[in-house]
Amino acid sequence: MRAGEYLEGTLVEIDDDCLIINAGDREVILEAESIDMVERLAAPGGVPAPAAVPVPAVPVPAGPPPVVPREPVFPDDALRALAGLRRTVLELPLEISAPEFTVYADDLDAALRDRLNKDLVTIRNRYAYALKIRERARVLRCIDDLRTLRGNYDAPDALQIAGRMAWFHGEYDRALELFAEAADELADGSSCFDLAMAQRRTDEREYAARTLASCVTEASPADDRALLALTAGVLTEDVGTGELAALVEKAGGWRPCPARRAVLKAGLLCVPLPKLTGFPAEEWDAPEAPASAFEIVARTLRTEPVPPAPPAEPASGPAPGPRPRPAAPRQAPARQVPRTSAPSAPAFVTATPNGRRSRTGDRRPEIARVMELGDAARTALDKKDFEAAERALATLQEIAPQHSVTWGVQRDLSNLRNAAKAAAATAARTGGKNARAGARWTGPFVRAEAALRRNEVEQARRFLHQAIEQGDQPARAVRRLAELLSTRLRLRDDALALLDEHKHLFRTPEELWGWSQERSTTLEHAGRWDEASAELQNMLDSGPTGNDRARVAERLVDAYIQSFRYEDAERLAEAELERAPGQRSLRAKRDQLVQARKTGVYSKVEAMVQLQSSATSDLSPLLTFHLDRCEYRGVRAESMATRNFTEKDINRLDELVSGRADKRVLGSDYPRERADYNLSAARIMRDLGITDDGFRSRLRYFAAAMGDACALEAKGNADVIRTYYSEAVSVKGEWDKIVDVKLRQLVMSFTTSDPRLLETKHLPSLERSLEAVMKERHLATKVLVALLSLPTAGETVTRLIRMIWADHATRGLFQQVLAGYLDGGVSVADKTNFTTAWLAAANKCRERRAAVYGQISVLTETGSALSTLDRHASEFQQIRQDLSDLESATDLARLEHCLAVVRGLRQYIKQDVYVERERLFGTVGKTIRDHLLKFESAPTLMSLQYLHPYLTSIEKELKEHFEQYQASVEPDELQVDLVVNRYLPGGGKVDVQLQVSNGPGASPVGNVELEVMPSEDYTVAKAIVPVSESIAASESKTCQVSLVAREPAIEQKLLTLSCRIHFTLRSQRRVTVPVDPKSIHLSAEDEWTDIPNPYSPGLPVEDEKMFKGRERLIADLVETLTGPHHGSVIVYGQKRAGKSSVLLHLAKKLELPGVAASFSISGNIDLAVLLYEIGDQFHWELSSRSEFQHPGYGPPPQPDLEQIRLAPQQKFKEYLRLLQAWLRNHPTQSDAHLVLLIDEFSVVHKEIRVGNLERNFMKGWKAMLEQGFFRCVLVGNDLMPTFIQEFPNEFQVANEMRVSYLDRSSAVKLIEDPIRLPDGASRYRGNAVERILELTGCSAYYIQLFCQHLVEYMNSEDVRGPAIGPADVETVADRLIGTLGENEFNNLLTPGDQEVTDIGSDLVSEVLRSTKRDAGRNMYHEADENAHPEAERVFRDLERREVVKRMSGNRYSIQVGLFGEWLQHRWG
Repeated sequence: MRAGEYLEGTLVEIDDDCLIINAGDREVILEAESIDMVERLAAPGGVPAPAAVPVPAVPVPAGPPPVVPREPVFPDDALRALAGLRRTVLELPLEISAPEFTVYADDLDAALRDRLNKDLVTIRNRYAYALKIRERARVLRCIDDLRTLRGNYDAPDALQIAGRMAWFHGEYDRALELFAEAADELADGSSCFDLAMAQRRTDEREYAARTLASCVTEASPADDRALLALTAGVLTEDVGTGELAALVEKAGGWRPCPARRAVLKAGLLCVPLPKLTGFPAEEWDAPEAPASAFEIVARTLRTEPVPPAPPAEPASGPAPGPRPRPAAPRQAPARQVPRTSAPSAPAFVTATPNGRRSRTGDRRPEIARVMELGDAARTALDKKDFEAAERALATLQEIAPQHSVTWGVQRDLSNLRNAAKAAAATAARTGGKNARAGARWTGPFVRAEAALRRNEVEQARRFLHQAIEQGDQPARAVRRLAELLSTRLRLRDDALALLDEHKHLFRTPEELWGWSQERSTTLEHAGRWDEASAELQNMLDSGPTGNDRARVAERLVDAYIQSFRYEDAERLAEAELERAPGQRSLRAKRDQLVQARKTGVYSKVEAMVQLQSSATSDLSPLLTFHLDRCEYRGVRAESMATRNFTEKDINRLDELVSGRADKRVLGSDYPRERADYNLSAARIMRDLGITDDGFRSRLRYFAAAMGDACALEAKGNADVIRTYYSEAVSVKGEWDKIVDVKLRQLVMSFTTSDPRLLETKHLPSLERSLEAVMKERHLATKVLVALLSLPTAGETVTRLIRMIWADHATRGLFQQVLAGYLDGGVSVADKTNFTTAWLAAANKCRERRAAVYGQISVLTETGSALSTLDRHASEFQQIRQDLSDLESATDLARLEHCLAVVRGLRQYIKQDVYVERERLFGTVGKTIRDHLLKFESAPTLMSLQYLHPYLTSIEKELKEHFEQYQASVEPDELQVDLVVNRYLPGGGKVDVQLQVSNGPGASPVGNVELEVMPSEDYTVAKAIVPVSESIAASESKTCQVSLVAREPAIEQKLLTLSCRIHFTLRSQRRVTVPVDPKSIHLSAEDEWTDIPNPYSPGLPVEDEKMFKGRERLIADLVETLTGPHHGSVIVYGQKRAGKSSVLLHLAKKLELPGVAASFSISGNIDLAVLLYEIGDQFHWELSSRSEFQHPGYGPPPQPDLEQIRLAPQQKFKEYLRLLQAWLRNHPTQSDAHLVLLIDEFSVVHKEIRVGNLERNFMKGWKAMLEQGFFRCVLVGNDLMPTFIQEFPNEFQVANEMRVSYLDRSSAVKLIEDPIRLPDGASRYRGNAVERILELTGCSAYYIQLFCQHLVEYMNSEDVRGPAIGPADVETVADRLIGTLGENEFNNLLTPGDQEVTDIGSDLVSEVLRSTKRDAGRNMYHEADENAHPEAERVFRDLERREVVKRMSGNRYSIQVGLFGEWLQHRWG
């Protein structure tokens, strides 16, 4: 009722503070202070009314009596129509329907519609098959396919189908997301209905009614399902009344339409019709009913309780019955808070024959029930109790036959039964000698404790329920579960119901005392003070002694005060103080009560008790975190074993801290132990429901000791130290000695964070500490913000401000900084203004933090992070910017860590290769876990309260996403192809090579085996043939099967190979798939002819047909050497890269007027000899070429070694001038110019380094090039860049070109072309060429080396096969890996001469081994200095030399696969 309203009814009962009146359709409770007048009326029919029940005297206001309004009279057809509508609403099944594969496609053209229907039928068939074989991964894949279908055809209906599919298979969060997307796009009653029903069954229950109301519009049909569901919720569960009222009010402004009339009828259905004062009953169904009618219905909906559902067929329309009276009298003037429950609690209801709602008709089981049965089944399996497991499974199959939990239990039960049978058979054969005596079983109570330590609350809740049901420490489990429900989940009603239901489990006096302790504490938390008083009185009457009695008595005094029983509270306090006068806290309350009785003002007493009653509910997240994870250190083993703690345990912990236990002294040298013991004492107090001043005192001591421990252990993080010191100051409002010490330490921690902080005798006073630190300008604002973060309520801040103001020097510093923090314009001249400014600054600090912290909370709680990573990244960047002057360096760094996690998730999402995504999943997941551990071991308030939940939710989402992704890419089968078969007719031997391939985009498979099935066509010596340890996506591996053909197959010249493939998925599931039969023709070659072997590794390639892939390089060199400019070129690369072959073919390509002379430098250079040999090569080339032989013209001048020895560079220049003059005067070749091709020029660098050549040799060399005596090509190894760096001026006239690996096309030609079949076809089959390319890295040298050995193998007598298969390649690779020495790989192990580089083969091998990750073909390396200090430098060199190639970040792979596998073989 509202103020001024009139009520007529029968007075039923009078309580202390209220009247209960039967108003005909319901019972109404009127609080005494709200009653203006109670009047006795005549009973109907002239019969005198019963005598009035005495009521409290209340003042009667003057004025005319209120006018009794008239009730509206509805016509009979209205009542009948509303009754029919009510039956329709009550019979509406409030459940999510099974998936129906229909999609609206009328807006698509015919071709697109056909494709859509075809794809939809395919998904439907896959889904049916997945249900048939009960494979959850296939179901999830169908969900992904539907999402893809929605994108391909713009068909949002597919999202609703996918949501229903996900819902029916336990993917509730995913279903919610899909339903939400569908509702956003479709905005119709059906999609909103599904979303609302899902919300009702999960933790979004409060949004369900809003969802239903939001989709009802003017365009909705009259029988809109969402409107009916909203109405059903109001009628049956009192849920959605406000939303329906708002919808009715909104509909009043619509144009006349069916939806407007339907909304009005729904409103009429949910209110008592007699209360619709002023409603135009004759227009109840009029299309143009006035807006005022809608307003009357909406107002009544908001003010009147909803009547319960009537019988299915009422005689004359709605007839609301009496509403049941509450079991306990209402508290004055407390407001009733709606009860909340776990996410799985709301039950869907369906209609029963009598028309009322039932909680058993829903086809979808309760989520909690499914999880509970699954846990029970697995617990039974752990105990080998197959009968109990089968009972649980039978229930699961009845209520959730398609749920993945049911499938998993069925599979586990089958596997364990088979294993048990096998074990029994083995025991029978061995006489039972090998039978195990039995494994130790861990019960559900222990599992619950472990889950609580992991902060897995829901799992702990299920285990505790199991412990109660199975009798595993049931009394302890009840108390533990009640505490969990009350403190963690805030389900106080559920906790009380649990305690009442299981009270019979508490038998001994100690157990009953613990039961009462738990129940009274829960009642206090629930604010049910009358019931708490009764329970505490029972505890006091049981005769407790000592501290137990004192604490119960003080709690009872508090309960009396909270329920306004001040006289009882004062009497009890007086009595207890007479019994034990030393109770200071109780004496303070008694004094406050006496003062309040004299003044009539009880507000201070109530505030004091209210502050104490919130002792556990308003603890900071940091203290709550530590309390929840307390390990009870220092508690006696016997108490830990039973978990029946008493105050003796608290006293013993106090003795440990003070040093009286076992003569152990715990002073400042043991702050960690002091912290642990104080935390244990506080936790036991919380367990016992003791929330007095001592509880917070021990938490203060804990936080103070933790700050000391961080300083003593030199963790080096002053921000963490300050966090604990701030907690020590803030946890209680009173000022004491420890507050003074901790404030001094907090302030001085800005300048020191080591053990000197613990030398409190040497710390300056608080005033001098503040003065010293505030004088440091860069620290002043930081100190101010730290102090502003302290709670402004209580004595601490008041005294702090008073101390600052009293000290002139400190006051001036704070006045300046405080005014600057508030951006000026604020007076801080006097104490009052200073205090006001301080409080304003504290409020500003809190508001700024709250705004930014709210952003982090929004990111944590709303939607999928993986789909909005860009938003998360930008938000974190903004958050860091906003907090740059407010938070500590540690918190700012941790924000950066979160931003780095988001960036890592971006890389994870972008990856479409499974192994890379799997690697990033592991890397990002480990990073998150490392950060979470850091937040827990070195906490700050922001990181623990906001960043910790954020990363926890990210970790959960990442894990779920990867599991779904992993399931979606697991291959169903592998492709097996016949690539080579060889038949030797002598003994009927048949060698078959089969290629096994994994599909593109699939996850890798492992432990791949081929099983050859028995057949009449052949015999096989080895039925199981290993294929590979792993096959990645789009990868193929080959195996060889040796058969012996039987006579019938030989006669028919045909055999059929039957086999199947076995492999293990990434999820560790073993898969067996049959392979299509392979037909093998048995025909032998007439006569064997050896394959020609043109390969010659290590020698210059002279044959043009064998020289592949260097055409562009040769052309560039020719252009440079023959162009108008006097160019020279430096050609360098790995040893054996083919540089000498390039020079050889370059000389052939050079034509007149170029005259090329080739020369190779060897070791131990003599300068004169070197220059002489260069001149001699030019002389020989000119003398031997016919173009330069002319009648009457003499031979070219010849160099003189003896003359050159006299002055090497000068005499050599003189010779070159003579040679040039000879060329210029030649009758026919006067335009000729000299080209010098020098191989192994890097030897010059080595000779300079060892002193055999003068450093000025390079200056002379440059001078010769600049004078144009000749053009040159200098060829060297991988150290030529170092040579050039050392002599940059001398090499500035030369271009640089690198000889690298062959391009893929040229490498394939070098592999295939030299040994083609006579008809020109390739000899290679399957992926043999691809494997060679992988092994050689497209290196010309390693192709030559490998193919030489491969041809030799194919020509061997026991092979002699014209076609080369992958198995042949693998055989040769295995041989080479085992036989090649280091010399064959020294070009990769080292860049060149040790005189020039310190990166030798031993160092490279050591670094590669230290940084190795994974194995086999998947091996890669991480350039991590933690693995090897030289890793970064060595990998930089290896990458420059193209020995390795970068994968991503600091990850590298070896280019030449043969080298990588050889290294692994060498490492063992």
